[in-house]
Amino acid sequence: MKIDLRKYLEERDQMHRSLLRDGPVLTVSRAYGCEANRLVMLLIHRINELGPGALKKHPWKYISKEVIDECAFELGLNPHDVDQRILAHSTDGINGLLAGFAHHYEVSDREILSKVKEVIINYAKRGNVILVGRGGSMVTEGMDNVLRIRLEAPLKWRARVIAGKLGIGDEAAYDLVQHMDENRVRWMEHLTGRTYNEHMFDLVINVEKMSDKETLDVILQVMKHRGMIPSQPLEGKSQKFKVS
Repeated sequence: MKIDLRKYLEERDQMHRSLLRDGPVLTVSRAYGCEANRLVMLLIHRINELGPGALKKHPWKYISKEVIDECAFELGLNPHDVDQRILAHSTDGINGLLAGFAHHYEVSDREILSKVKEVIINYAKRGNVILVGRGGSMVTEGMDNVLRIRLEAPLKWRARVIAGKLGIGDEAAYDLVQHMDENRVRWMEHLTGRTYNEHMFDLVINVEKMSDKETLDVILQVMKHRGMIPSQPLEGKSQKFKVS
């Protein structure tokens, strides 16, 4: 069969240009007590049902704790220690003092922060990824093809959810939710060295008022409008990708 050389070269150049572009990426930030995992798994299934991506052709995947796990592996640390070091990050001066007391601190805070951001950026550049938590919304600021989602709900509602989930009293749950909200903000600020900005998000969804179906429909519509995913299933190319 005769090959249309011009068409082949145009398609090849288009593919190369798409690989040079960052994303597309969806970041999901959530207030403590707002469930994200179930929603994201449903979202990935819906996206991948549409077939090959609009910009990048590999299936979409969900990334969260993998960021910390990968960072810890590359630095030879425990994932829990990486998480806590970011939360407790203060100054290089304090870190330098601690380095003299324990082998654990031979890896500096600066190295940890840099590695976590590097891992997030690498995933974001590859594209077709949903980054849940881990400061992804702030780390990817300035990158193209990123849609930032924030899942919110009133504090009292989230406290009731946590009280039922953990089997604790309402007052204890209320305090825990506030504490975890504060820790998440601190974690993001320590990681990026910037003040948390609640207005950075493209879409803020109140999960008390919105069902999973409504939330999925809204997110998918915005992603289609931005050209992050196909508007319709590609005829003959819809695929059932395994979610990993």
